[in-house]
Amino acid sequence: MTQATKPPPTFRKRFRRWLIQLLAEWVGTTALRLLATTWRVQIVGQANRDAAQTKAGLPIWIVWHEHVPTSLLLHRGQPVRALISHHHDGEVIARITKKLGLETVRGSSSKGGREALREMVEMKRSPYGYALTPDGPRGPRHSFAPGALKLAVAIDRPLLPNGYGANRAWRMGSWDRMMIPKPFSKVVLVYGPPIFVSANDLATATSFEATRERCIQALRAVELEADNECR
Repeated sequence: MTQATKPPPTFRKRFRRWLIQLLAEWVGTTALRLLATTWRVQIVGQANRDAAQTKAGLPIWIVWHEHVPTSLLLHRGQPVRALISHHHDGEVIARITKKLGLETVRGSSSKGGREALREMVEMKRSPYGYALTPDGPRGPRHSFAPGALKLAVAIDRPLLPNGYGANRAWRMGSWDRMMIPKPFSKVVLVYGPPIFVSANDLATATSFEATRERCIQALRAVELEADNECR
């Protein structure tokens, strides 16, 4: 028996989605900008970020999905392209990202990811950095999809672990427990040592898993350091 095709959304639903996205873009961007002006920001590991820059260009930022708002605000206006899901929720994030002065590449591991990675490979010679959430767009939380590793090999750039902490923050009820630092809180960004990935690191299932685990541990380490700096 063939499965019935899902009918396209009605005009009313499309308009409602468009209106919500428009309001979220305006309200979200304004609120986040105002919120960030109150933070006391501390950056740790600038030498690691400097070491991650190669002749090919800036590195590939890796950060857990829960820190997307904080990461966007602390890197606004910088030469970094963010990989963002094609999901309709990703449309809001993409609009806010552009408003904050960052370029975007649309895609994800489940829908459009291959196209986005192909586009970034074509931009191999660009000096821009790239930002990925290995556990996005839908988790599981703190998992590590292979896209970042494959991209690192494809464009010959190291991965740069980013960790974030705040002494006071809201936690959303989403799958990633998204963190939004509260007004006037101390916010810490930690850059970990760059992770250089070669084709040999992905050649076998064993080496691939070891490399993936190394990246997970690196992200855990910068998260722990950021949390400790906030105390």
